[in-house]
Amino acid sequence: MIDGSGRVRRPASDQPAAQVVLTATVSKGAVAMTKSFTMTVKPHRARTAEPEKFQVGVFWPPTWEYTNDQQYQWLQEAHVDVLQNVLGSGLDTESRNLRMLELAEAHDLKVNVADPRIRGTDAQIQEVVETYKDYWATGGYYIRDEPGIGELPREAHIYREVLEHDNTKNPYVNLFPNIYGAAYETDYVRAWVEEVGADNLRYLSYDNYPFLTNGQFANNYYDTADIIRRVGLEYGIKTASYLQSVGFGSSPSALSHRQPSADDMRFNVYSYLAYGFKYVTWFTYWTPTGRGEHFEDAIIDPQGNKTARYAPFQQLNSEMQQLGKTLIDLDAHQVYHTGATLPTASTKRLPVDFYLQPANPADEMIVSYMIHQDTGETYAMVVNRSMTQSRTFTLQADSLISDIREVSKTTGLEVPTGYNAASGTLTASYQPGEGKLYALGELPYYDERHPYGNLAYQKPVTASSDVANWGWSKAHLVDGQRVGGAGANDAKGWSSLPASTQPATPAWVSIDLEQAYPVGRVELWPRNDAGQQVGVGFPLDVQVRLSSDGTTWQTVETRIDAPQPVDGSPLTLTFPAQSARYVRVEAARLRTEPFGSYAFQLAELEVYRQ
Repeated sequence: MIDGSGRVRRPASDQPAAQVVLTATVSKGAVAMTKSFTMTVKPHRARTAEPEKFQVGVFWPPTWEYTNDQQYQWLQEAHVDVLQNVLGSGLDTESRNLRMLELAEAHDLKVNVADPRIRGTDAQIQEVVETYKDYWATGGYYIRDEPGIGELPREAHIYREVLEHDNTKNPYVNLFPNIYGAAYETDYVRAWVEEVGADNLRYLSYDNYPFLTNGQFANNYYDTADIIRRVGLEYGIKTASYLQSVGFGSSPSALSHRQPSADDMRFNVYSYLAYGFKYVTWFTYWTPTGRGEHFEDAIIDPQGNKTARYAPFQQLNSEMQQLGKTLIDLDAHQVYHTGATLPTASTKRLPVDFYLQPANPADEMIVSYMIHQDTGETYAMVVNRSMTQSRTFTLQADSLISDIREVSKTTGLEVPTGYNAASGTLTASYQPGEGKLYALGELPYYDERHPYGNLAYQKPVTASSDVANWGWSKAHLVDGQRVGGAGANDAKGWSSLPASTQPATPAWVSIDLEQAYPVGRVELWPRNDAGQQVGVGFPLDVQVRLSSDGTTWQTVETRIDAPQPVDGSPLTLTFPAQSARYVRVEAARLRTEPFGSYAFQLAELEVYRQ
């Protein structure tokens, strides 16, 4: 039970407890006293096959002085799965790792152990693995946090060496956020995957802390999350990231990152769930002291007391664990944003033919399109992008959706939502930063061009004339934006050239669907410059005409004296569906635009089968 180096070796999990006798002798001169102690060495806890599950971790666990039963009980009560030990934490000796493993096992927690030998020779790497691999609570092995581009080959070698001796656990390497600009995805993220080997990599992990001082938010948060999402999806690797639970900076008076509120923490959680992450770790749990930078109080303060962040931390972890029962099997195939303004130029606007649409296009949401890996069923995560305001959102569902159920945050089961099947609407309230996971049932795979949606989206456009300036262009007529911008050059839609009189021949615009479809509905979305000039330039008299060759046209619907849609709602023109490749809308009588000239103006033109 005790090897030559003095280490106690527990019996294997399938062996009985062992009895050992320790003998202590105290002597002085010729006098000696001996006492024997009978000890029981418990066998390792059996490691049974566990279903794959969503993981919640903490970075910077309780320091050595507070490595005790009470602190580990609090971790268990907060629904934590993994404690991330790191080199330089004061917990990275063998004896301290083993004490952490002992406490973790007693509280059903796992530890990613940190042992400096991991940075040594291959033989030392093997020693590390052999030391800890049989402990029930060993969840993985710390290798490196935030390696640079040039360091990836060395870290990949250590990663593979760990797996050579224990392929059942997680070798821990966490990447930088995007500090490399345009090279980040190819030369860093993808390079890391290729160095390790996609089949070897347990998680594609990185960190990015978005809550900055002065109430600022780092919008590159979204772009980096989407890079990790896309690369993980392409290679079939689960993704992981860090949640910010602390403010920090060079000094108390020079914080770079603010102390996040409970609402900030909620947004951090649900936005990452929307991007498909399967493992999140709170940075930090304990409040670090004596470091090169200053940390505000985290979830536990330096004296081992719970702070105000413990309660939201506990609640959010509970919600993640329940939603994680479903999320672990979902892939986030696309992540979209809504609202008049998108967070960055790279974030994708929700296509107008997606299965769920905000009734108010100005509502700011994240909408994630998710597919169940086994059943193929469709899910959507909807997140309130406001971190300060509660919102009530109404979603309009595609006619293919017969019911919408929500995955409960308290039970993990699907529950009714109050979805109105007759109107196809769902109204729900969201706390700041809150997300809701909706089950939509079996639907055709959505790839932004599926035939059940807007057939005109991003298709070629021709027109009788085109302003082609100041945010007006033919391309903007089919860009998916039903609400334009108010800036001088913001995308607004399409406008014919203004004229001083009504046109002698109709102004028109035509969409080439690029192949023939059954067409039965056209929607004309009025000009709407972020709530200004709503309905201006909307035609009085319109016709819808269809063609199979772009030369011979058939009129299928006419509307005379169409009301001006000052509320921003579309004019919907329906007719018996018939096959057509080209859809043309003609306006024989126009309204004036803001400068008194006659013009045909639309924010968006949409074409549907029915």
